[in-house]
Amino acid sequence: MAGSLRARVRALLSRRQRTPLPPASTSVGVDALSCEAAAPSDPVGSPVNPRADARHCGLVDMVMSDWLNAETGELFSGFSVGAQERVLDVGCGDGLAVMFAAQQGAHTTFCDLDPAKVGSLSERLLERGLTRHAGLVASGDRLPLPDGCMSRIIATEVLEHVEDPAAVLREMVRVGAPGAKYLISVPDAASERFQQPFAHASYFAAPNHVRIIEPRELEELVESCGLQVEGRGQWGFYWFLWMNFFWASQREAGDDATAMDRIRPPYHPLLQSWTETWTRLLELPETEGLRRALNGLMPKSRVIVARRK
Repeated sequence: MAGSLRARVRALLSRRQRTPLPPASTSVGVDALSCEAAAPSDPVGSPVNPRADARHCGLVDMVMSDWLNAETGELFSGFSVGAQERVLDVGCGDGLAVMFAAQQGAHTTFCDLDPAKVGSLSERLLERGLTRHAGLVASGDRLPLPDGCMSRIIATEVLEHVEDPAAVLREMVRVGAPGAKYLISVPDAASERFQQPFAHASYFAAPNHVRIIEPRELEELVESCGLQVEGRGQWGFYWFLWMNFFWASQREAGDDATAMDRIRPPYHPLLQSWTETWTRLLELPETEGLRRALNGLMPKSRVIVARRK
């Protein structure tokens, strides 16, 4: 790992340890965007091996995959956020993207159908002295916002959950100002299809993943709604294997609980072993090419950066 990237990771981890973000979320497809730096504990409270902590590993992998660059103010490569921006996060979940944007000084508006998530995120922002924000309990296809009011719009791992992705995108375009930039991600279609035989049935049923979106389908959808694609990305081989190992470990345990209920520490030894293996890879010098090749082979998510025409 290059020296500047090491510095970025150290600085980000240091800041997150001082002001920890929300706990790892329940659906890793969405919430590879909500890993926290603190190591989990086992049921009796003793710390887990940090190298086996999925959240810590996921955070480092995320930073190394072009996310969360505090030095440049980019939430993702090509999607910068500054104090002058008005940011909207549609389907904010636990709020890592909102927290990053708020820490850059932007005014953030965030919406989710779950009132508890909106309320919790508002409280955490205020606890950190971040007051330029507004939380809305709202559906993505009916945003209670005026036309052209936002300069940055985010929808990460949202469209696969909704019945009409085009309606959500059209609404996002409506509230974007001319030239507004958009950050959109969905689970990779090949990764999703690979999981289908192994995943719990609830993972591919409402309110979870009700559709699989092909890469070209996503681009055509974005363009048909009046956006111009400016950048693309793919990442998350670590999470791709982690999720499949998760399903295997659930079967061994005879556990029929859904991912929404179960993805939290303490983790199965299989998951800890895979996390430790990936962590050791990240620590090796000059493995950037290998890691990016694996992300290209089977990413967990695909990302588009687009602009309103």
